[in-house]
Amino acid sequence: MTEQDPQLAKFLRSKIPTSEMDLPEFPQFYVIPKIHKNPTGYRPIVPCYNNITEPASKVVSKMLIPLYKRYPTILKGTKDLAQRLDKIRLSQHQKVFIVTGDIVTYYPNIPVDLAVPIVLKLFMKYTEENSYTTQQKHIFISCLQIAVKSPLFMKFEDEFFEQIRGVLMDVTSTMCLL
Repeated sequence: MTEQDPQLAKFLRSKIPTSEMDLPEFPQFYVIPKIHKNPTGYRPIVPCYNNITEPASKVVSKMLIPLYKRYPTILKGTKDLAQRLDKIRLSQHQKVFIVTGDIVTYYPNIPVDLAVPIVLKLFMKYTEENSYTTQQKHIFISCLQIAVKSPLFMKFEDEFFEQIRGVLMDVTSTMCLL
């Protein structure tokens, strides 16, 4: 990796903790009320920045960027949606329905065991057409496997919990293609 991609090697090495103070913290989750529900429901929020899997997530996210152009139905975010909607010209005599979904709210519901092979297939097809090395493919696969793993546990009121379904919220946009 060092010879073929020194920037990636330097980035990953920079994320290795050098002291106890550098160790990633356990994500602490909290809940926000869903006041529009009756009875009131709650959405668990797990801020996963500084998560031990974040460097791998960033690598995968960067390696997936070229696929945005290939699959125009994938949006980069709200700004991308607004820019695309601005370009659409509709007849005032047509009924039009626009349906969108916020992927962040879907993260806990993503069946990782089904989604990861789909992302892998899309990426591998792209790499074959664009002469990626075996090493680059291996780095992607390894980082993808790490990125979709839940962190060890999440802390809430001095108790530890493990997320057992879906992809964690707030992880760098690794799962933009899921």
